[in-house]
Amino acid sequence: MSRDEKISVEVAYGTADQQALETVFVIAGASCVDAIAQSGIGKKFPNDELASLPLAIWGKPVTADSCPKAGDRIEILRPLVIDPRVARRLLAKAGQFMGGSGRDLVADQKIKTD
Repeated sequence: MSRDEKISVEVAYGTADQQALETVFVIAGASCVDAIAQSGIGKKFPNDELASLPLAIWGKPVTADSCPKAGDRIEILRPLVIDPRVARRLLAKAGQFMGGSGRDLVADQKIKTD
């Protein structure tokens, strides 16, 4: 693979209200930060501190200077609102399950996690 060859990668980020998945072509050897900058996702989420958030490629944590391979998906990870274990406990206590109408219960209880 030559240094001038371009590869296709995806950059993904989302909030509870809006998601974005952008495909970009970057020079082979470009870093995750380069791909994110080229994707323009920062303009879609101007109020989010994307530069300070952790990154992953296909769910596996990576550093900002990691080099994605062709076909990789770079994920910008946002902080969890509530620990999933706490959420499951709250839902089980209420007799509900993850993914269903229990989301409202978890949202109401997220501050009361003691």
